[in-house]
Amino acid sequence: MQISKLFDYIYYQQENFPQDHCIGHFVDGKVVKYSTKEVLELSRKIAVGLLETGLKPGDRVGMVSYKNRPEWVIMDLAMLQIGVINVPVYPTISSKEYEYIFNDAEIKACIVGDGDLYDKVKKAQAAVPSLTTIYTCDKRTNRPFWMDLIHDGDQSEVIESKMR
Repeated sequence: MQISKLFDYIYYQQENFPQDHCIGHFVDGKVVKYSTKEVLELSRKIAVGLLETGLKPGDRVGMVSYKNRPEWVIMDLAMLQIGVINVPVYPTISSKEYEYIFNDAEIKACIVGDGDLYDKVKKAQAAVPSLTTIYTCDKRTNRPFWMDLIHDGDQSEVIESKMR
């Protein structure tokens, strides 16, 4: 396999060095592990889900989190595979600063971690016409959850058409 794009590395790892514990994190004091295969499958399913929301190559999605998370890696791989641009944003800024950055970048969706991030981004959303949806990495009622983006059908044809 020839590596020509950043997201090719996960395919290369799966093909040559598959890991049972590729990435992971702690949830309620327990380690949650994702294998290379799981990371690859989740990123492909999320990529198609992002396309189904109407995102297109070149569109921008904000990502804001206070800490490292597997969701960040999986979402980033999904975006890379379909040509959507990940715009990482500091978590410690104000809603007004989110407004400025999101308007300047024409953010269409945003993925947020825990804490007050959803509330700060939600407040900014009122002044950001392009921002249609805010997804959370932590499941809460009445908030779109990042795993809601999962497309369970075949992703091969859709992903392949965007990858090359």
